[in-house]
Amino acid sequence: MRRIIRGQVALVLGAGLAIATGCSDQLPTLTDSDRIPSGIKPVTIEYFLDAADFLVSGLSVRGNTDISNTNFAIVAENFDGALSAHVVTKFEVPPDSHSSSLLPSGTFQWLEATLRTTVVDSLTSDPAMVFSLWVVDEDFNSSVTWENAINDSVPAVPWSQPGGPTTRLVGTTDWVRKEPEDTTSTRNDLVWYVNTSILQDFAERDVQPGFMITAGDGTQTRLGSISLSYLVQPLPETEADTMMTYSLAQVFRRTIISEPAPPLPANAWSVGGISSDQTLLRFKLPLELPGCATGSCPSIPVSAVSLNRVDLLLEPFPVANGFRPVGPLPITVRLRYSPDLGAQAALGRIVSGLAAPAEGFATGTGKEHDFIITAAVANALSTRDTDFGLALTIEPDASQLSYAWYSRTPRLRFVYTLRQSPELP
Repeated sequence: MRRIIRGQVALVLGAGLAIATGCSDQLPTLTDSDRIPSGIKPVTIEYFLDAADFLVSGLSVRGNTDISNTNFAIVAENFDGALSAHVVTKFEVPPDSHSSSLLPSGTFQWLEATLRTTVVDSLTSDPAMVFSLWVVDEDFNSSVTWENAINDSVPAVPWSQPGGPTTRLVGTTDWVRKEPEDTTSTRNDLVWYVNTSILQDFAERDVQPGFMITAGDGTQTRLGSISLSYLVQPLPETEADTMMTYSLAQVFRRTIISEPAPPLPANAWSVGGISSDQTLLRFKLPLELPGCATGSCPSIPVSAVSLNRVDLLLEPFPVANGFRPVGPLPITVRLRYSPDLGAQAALGRIVSGLAAPAEGFATGTGKEHDFIITAAVANALSTRDTDFGLALTIEPDASQLSYAWYSRTPRLRFVYTLRQSPELP
């Protein structure tokens, strides 16, 4: 059903008096008191189309990525009562000596070690969180999963407990979201002091140090890069009491999750996530629009109006299994060429995008998300091409843990102005 929601009549004010300067080397100057003839009132109309009036088809397709293709660091624990995510990492083997002019003997004594990372506060579920750091003594490699410490061998080598062992705690640290005006460089830092005996033990065994970061119950956030550094003093001690800081290179870092990607919803469209879902839409654009704001009146050709704005309006839908976003989700809208080819239609240029607010994906209520597609629609209608296709994606693939789900009841909003042609005398 088509609905005209409201009409807006705008008056264009007169341009005012233009006073001629009288200079002979300039063009004639307007002196009329009103450049717009009386009785001419440009009319601007806002017009909505429901899905039944323009939607030909809508299809969500699953990509071919999973958590192993991601490069982010996300921690969560029983988030939404479902999802847990741990970050595991390894560093190079600590050296037992250093060659340096400040270390003539090459030997040193350990003073302290610190592991650092940062919280991405715009992608955090709670304003206050607790994080724990664990030493991982069990061997694991970059194929690590929630169930297996080594997943690329036959047979796979499982963890002693799913999600990695939480038996050797380094420590916990609290984080509280700071006010925006707090611009200190440490406002989002997480720092753990690692007992140097831990690094010494790895060095003596010639084993790469392994660590795991977890979050407090019911929370989720994204972390930044992770670094491990240590402070040493030469042996024998010099008169200058020299101390030096070194860093261990990170070998790899992985996020492991307790849940697989949620299945495609039966009554909603899916975008993004670890499986890189895409939603493919096909519309039949109107060639005529209502000629008045209210009441009954004939339709007029689209070519007879000035198209100010066209929006695709999508209603958020609750995302299951803890995979809802906790911060803005960057959604990209691309053209689809020859949308009649379905999922085989080629994707074209970007025509819109939105940092989709997270709130609606938790409850499925709230404001519709507004994707501005004015230029793409105007270009199609200029050639009277009503077969119109769009694809909703998150780019690059597997760059987000979270999904955007939308109700299958989209709307189109047209805002246009009726063109006025004053009669010639």
